[in-house]
Amino acid sequence: MIAHLEVQDSASAASPPARSDPDSVAAAGPPASSAPMAPGVEADPEGLEEPPPPAPPSKSAEVDWKAEALTPEHLATHKPFNIYCDICRRSKPTRKPKPDRARQRAKRGEIDGEGDPKAGRDKLNFGDRCTGDYFLQRRSEYKGSREKNPDEFAEFPGAKAAIVFLDLGTDWRETQPRCCRSAVETRKAVQHFQGPDEAIRQFYCDGAPELKKALLDDGIINPTSTPGSPETNGIAENAVKDAKNGTRCSHIQSGFEGSWWERAAPCYSFQNNILPRARWTGDPKVSAYERRHRHECKAQLIPHGALVDFMPTPFPQNTPAPFANRAIPGLMV
Repeated sequence: MIAHLEVQDSASAASPPARSDPDSVAAAGPPASSAPMAPGVEADPEGLEEPPPPAPPSKSAEVDWKAEALTPEHLATHKPFNIYCDICRRSKPTRKPKPDRARQRAKRGEIDGEGDPKAGRDKLNFGDRCTGDYFLQRRSEYKGSREKNPDEFAEFPGAKAAIVFLDLGTDWRETQPRCCRSAVETRKAVQHFQGPDEAIRQFYCDGAPELKKALLDDGIINPTSTPGSPETNGIAENAVKDAKNGTRCSHIQSGFEGSWWERAAPCYSFQNNILPRARWTGDPKVSAYERRHRHECKAQLIPHGALVDFMPTPFPQNTPAPFANRAIPGLMV
């Protein structure tokens, strides 16, 4: 340290004194820094920047997840999720996200310039692809059919449940009130839905026991949705929602007593089937009745509960007098 200072003193003694010229001082400008330089440290050259620090190594590359699963920190909170931890695998599983088909079709249409909102439904005939579901009565409330429990059936003769059917090819919708959710009643409803001249080839449902047994007895292919995941049975759920909303509207408009909903449900279904409607852009505006039966329906569209004049069934006791009215007033049900 002493030798270094002596060298500096000798250098300062050998150099001539600087001339105090105001012009030269102004041209040189202000000093870069007045802070003293530490002994033995040289100033950085001009224009040279320090290199950036090296990137830290990836955490996943240096963490041993098998060992981390046994650490006290992970055993206390189980964060983050560790695939090698048995508790994490049993406590934090998540289901695979269900794809949004409508959004995928819309996105595909944006890329290709055209969409497919019908998804092949225009090429289906009646019975090719059907779906349906029950509503109103819970399965836990059902104790048996008419043969197993006649007393209960006599006490509650009205409908306690209803099954909703939907055909994807023709958009034919049908709501059938039933006395209970039994396999016998379900099979009757399925046979009524398909009719005498047509057949159901595939019926998609949520795997309810009464539906599975009825479809198996009729020899109908029956794919089912994922148990506990209503989003995998969304078409049937939407059909049930539409049936309940339409039945509610018809029933409230009619002013009938509450138990008459079983008359309003099939009335709404039939009126919905005979009204012409386009299902998507470019679809011809025809009714579900015309898509199924290949001809236009000639029935009149009369609201549920409307006051009408009708001719009674020609039983002997209903034969009117020679000059009496042949039509009598009544309510449309």
